[in-house]
Amino acid sequence: MPVLLKRSFWLVMCSLVCLVQIGLPKVVVGGPLVAPTPALSPAEQARKFHLPPGFEIQLVASEPDIQKPMNLNFDSRGRLWVSHSYEYPFPAKDPAVARDAVTILDGIGADGRATKITRFADKLNIPIGVLPLYDGREAIAWSIPHLWKLRDTDGDGVADQREIMFGAFDYVDTHGNQNALKMGQDGWIYACHGFRNDSKIRLKGAGNVVLALNSGNVYRFRPDGSQIEQVGWGQVNPFGSCFDPFGDFFTADCHSKPVSLVMRGGYIESFGKPNDGLGFTPAITGSDHGSTGIAGIVYYDAPQFPAEYRNNLFVGNVVTNRVHRDVPEWRGSTPWIEKPEDFLVCDDWWFHPVDLQIGPDGALYIADFYNCIIGHYEVDINHPRRDRHRGRIWRVVWKGLDGQNPPPAPAINLAALPTTELFGKLSDPNLTVRTRATNELTTRKDMAVELARQLSQPVSDATRAAHLIWVAFRAGQVPPREPFALVWNEPVVRANWLRAVTELTDWSNDLLIQVQDLLADSDPRVQRIAAEALSQHPHFENVSPLLKLWAAAPTQDTLLIHAVKLSLRNQLRQVREPDRIAALKLPLEQQAQLAEVALAVQSESAAALILNYVQEQDLGPQVFGKYLAHVARNVGESKLNDTAGLVQRKFAANPLAQLSVYQQIVTGLAQRGQQIRPNSPLGMWGATLARSVLSPAQAVKRNWSVYPLTNSPAGQPFNNPWGLRNRNCADGQANLLFFDSIVNGEHLTGILRSNQFTIPESLTFWLCGHNGEPGTNPEPVNHVRLKLATTGEVIAKQLPPRNDLAQKVAWDLHQWAGQKGMLEVVDADSGSAYAWLAVSRFEPPVVDDPTADFLTPDADAELAVKLVQQLKLTDLVPQVVALLGDSSTSLGLRIAAAQTAGGLDPAVARSVLERIVADGAEPASLRSPVAQTLGTVDVASSRAALVAAFLGAPSSLEQSLALALASTGPGTDALLVAIAAGKAPARLLQDPPVVERLKPRLNPEREQKIGELTAGIPAADERIRQLVNKRAEGHARSGAQIEKGAALFKTHCAACHRIGDQGQKVGPQLDGIGQRGIERLLEDVLDPNRNVDGAFRATIVVTKGGLTLTGLKLRDEGQVMVIVDPQGKEQRIPADDIEESHLSPISPMPSNFAETIPEADFHHLLAFLLSRTTAPPKEPAAP
Repeated sequence: MPVLLKRSFWLVMCSLVCLVQIGLPKVVVGGPLVAPTPALSPAEQARKFHLPPGFEIQLVASEPDIQKPMNLNFDSRGRLWVSHSYEYPFPAKDPAVARDAVTILDGIGADGRATKITRFADKLNIPIGVLPLYDGREAIAWSIPHLWKLRDTDGDGVADQREIMFGAFDYVDTHGNQNALKMGQDGWIYACHGFRNDSKIRLKGAGNVVLALNSGNVYRFRPDGSQIEQVGWGQVNPFGSCFDPFGDFFTADCHSKPVSLVMRGGYIESFGKPNDGLGFTPAITGSDHGSTGIAGIVYYDAPQFPAEYRNNLFVGNVVTNRVHRDVPEWRGSTPWIEKPEDFLVCDDWWFHPVDLQIGPDGALYIADFYNCIIGHYEVDINHPRRDRHRGRIWRVVWKGLDGQNPPPAPAINLAALPTTELFGKLSDPNLTVRTRATNELTTRKDMAVELARQLSQPVSDATRAAHLIWVAFRAGQVPPREPFALVWNEPVVRANWLRAVTELTDWSNDLLIQVQDLLADSDPRVQRIAAEALSQHPHFENVSPLLKLWAAAPTQDTLLIHAVKLSLRNQLRQVREPDRIAALKLPLEQQAQLAEVALAVQSESAAALILNYVQEQDLGPQVFGKYLAHVARNVGESKLNDTAGLVQRKFAANPLAQLSVYQQIVTGLAQRGQQIRPNSPLGMWGATLARSVLSPAQAVKRNWSVYPLTNSPAGQPFNNPWGLRNRNCADGQANLLFFDSIVNGEHLTGILRSNQFTIPESLTFWLCGHNGEPGTNPEPVNHVRLKLATTGEVIAKQLPPRNDLAQKVAWDLHQWAGQKGMLEVVDADSGSAYAWLAVSRFEPPVVDDPTADFLTPDADAELAVKLVQQLKLTDLVPQVVALLGDSSTSLGLRIAAAQTAGGLDPAVARSVLERIVADGAEPASLRSPVAQTLGTVDVASSRAALVAAFLGAPSSLEQSLALALASTGPGTDALLVAIAAGKAPARLLQDPPVVERLKPRLNPEREQKIGELTAGIPAADERIRQLVNKRAEGHARSGAQIEKGAALFKTHCAACHRIGDQGQKVGPQLDGIGQRGIERLLEDVLDPNRNVDGAFRATIVVTKGGLTLTGLKLRDEGQVMVIVDPQGKEQRIPADDIEESHLSPISPMPSNFAETIPEADFHHLLAFLLSRTTAPPKEPAAP
């Protein structure tokens, strides 16, 4: 089953998401979470369908003959097979009493009804994928936890033998079990492996692991169970697949893209998983089809529907109760789905199309999971209205605009046809019939004789030729070209010939040349398939023609370009002598292309190719560093040490560029599980770089830094609003550079702070900007101010003039002249319009005017500070502590300094750390990570500073302080004493992250104390219920504005989640979240730990330095664990720095979100969420 709107799928890690979408003119609306209507009879439901004129829907089968249908398939006798379940989604604990089955529906008449229903196999455990083999005497079916071969040995239509083919598969999430079994023309069976499951697969369920699959993937296996292999990597939960006549393989998926074209060896985007270095397989649609629950996909290639419906894809949408029609627009070899069309819509919210198939009669068959509830996380899993008994199968037929078209002819029993007539069916206009005829022929003992006769004469029909090629291949022949000379000009023939020869084990030189020639074919799909063929038969001679094809490929044909990349990757995997590449003397552009591809090849020869390339090119430090990170992962120490000299020569005049490249090398080594030795050339180079940046005598002058607002919540990620923009001035000067807070997003807030300077007698500057929309009179929060450096006293302040044209500001400062001061330009308006200010032209020039590198010194110092930690340069800790204590430095630099100094030499750093954590003038977003660092310094003064910090601390900081104290036993005691004395709130002891952190330190005495301290406050559940009720009651009169909520979402959540095609896919997409209603939405936001999906539970990592990190684990990059913290930032932790890690029962999403933003802003956010009751696809620009 598709992953459907899981509760933690909506909200994890960040509180909410995110971004405004552009809707289609026709809005797609999902039904309510629980359909308020009663179940309808099939006859009543049939009247609720809407189809284009001329189409009719017919009932094939329903309860009680079947239960909840899961997957459909046809055998060569034309019978419809259905897997159906009563148990779903909970597997039967005792398989012997499982109540699920596979049933055969036969004798489908003119009215669509099956006249014979046979239970082929029962006592199955949530069977999903089902595939009858040939005439149906055998079938392959998924039943937890294996793929099974089911046999009917006595011909009575009931399986009497069961054999494990592959397993055991993981089934921690039954939504993501084995589905969409399809036998390809090549004789392999293709299948989808779904979300969250981590399967270690063995032949016949025993012996060595032969394939490991994690979450969404596509794989294939031999029908005899002898072999299994991966085809494509990625997707979240693919559910449904189909082939087209060219052999392209499409899947339906939830949460990534509704429709994807799977390329062999390619990676498709999913939750937080990386690609192999080539990038993800390009998407073929920018539309999300209005929901995150997509299931079932078919390619229509039959004559029964009108011409405009042929060569279309049909896709099931279980959330919006409809079937979409996707019409590909071919951009070369890339099919682009601009937007879906509604083909079938049902007014009965119980209708949920979970699988689609094209029958041999040309009808569209639909499995309807008929239920008033489809989501298993938004609604209590034990909700009394959940239905387990009803299920329907429908078919859609063309009756003609006048309704007079005859009904579809009954399916022909291909298994009963003589072999000569069966060969004739290879010309059938229905792809379903042709494919099953091809498969059936492979079982015939007299097939070889008839095949020889068929190939002895010219073939004049392209359709038949395409399938004869496959019959020949499966008969063990190298598919010949000669019999197909008359139709060789048809692209579908060349495409299928290429697909067939791809599957051959060995190629002759002549065959290699024939395939290479087809890279220059006139048809772009043939070109792409030729590139894919060469990818499976790597040879050095393929490199040049593939590069030539890349050069000629149109940029909009993204799949052709990606196929070339995939193929080149496989060629480079076989190259052991990089000098052979150099001998090709490729032009610069092709050298760059090969170097780009080499990033996906983890070998020393690929690294050598990259080194040869970068030595001769003038590359920027970021690109240079990307390449050297690959080198660091793949070469030995001596060769890597040689790069120290290379980088120093390349960037001799730019030590800061060297620093950037160096960090990339460190990253590559960490992924390999290695560290830089201090006395190696790399180590000494790094130490020199760090000293060049951090030494007071050589430090680059810092003039400006950016900072969050002092009252910014501790858990809110800081995004810098400040950049440069040209503005005009009232004195006529135009297009001058200004520091401008609109550049990175008008909704963002932050402080631009100058370095200290000597205050002059007077100061002038030019200022423009706003403080809210015209006609309103909000509190003016945007301003420029001058503060005394010693006391922080504001001695001058200016509001923006509510004008886009900059005005001159003059300050008389004579009474403070000679003292030290600093300028702060403050954007505190989080609105989406008229919420910015900009400043420039300072006279006298006590601070620098805008330049492109105004933030560079702090960014480079931050890299240097990290280098101090990585190389353990303890002699530089005093300089790092000085940066930590300097309030004019940026937030990121001070946080890095806190972690580095606290980790390397806490005795030196402790006094500054203690001062910062207790200083209410410091921003909570700095005090929070400082608290975490202090939590590892287990001394009395640090514990006292953490306790003192509770005084006047904002709610968002209190959790950080409690977590820091709870990291040690003495800290736990100090926290309990502070709560008993009224210095900290007792509710912290009910906060799930704090409760989890305290667990290892609990003993009977502490447990008793916690019980006493929490006895007088409401239980956590009751407190949340009261808060939910209060916020719900107050929302209607809050005056919340959706537009402001949209801006706030960008600030709080886009780092983790996506709506439409905007935001990140670290956590799940949140399209249509407003359907939940206010009460459920408030529960999910305010109590994210109530029901945490196992796929999104937080991982807690304790480093050897004692630091505790919590976040969602994304992946392992070699010897580096990558997690995303609650601010949406990736944290990379080398394996050898980890003392312990474990999966916790809590969500990475902040549990104190109600306390991290003002209540008014909370209501703006809530209003925006509630407005997202629809999920209209965004109209994308052409890729």
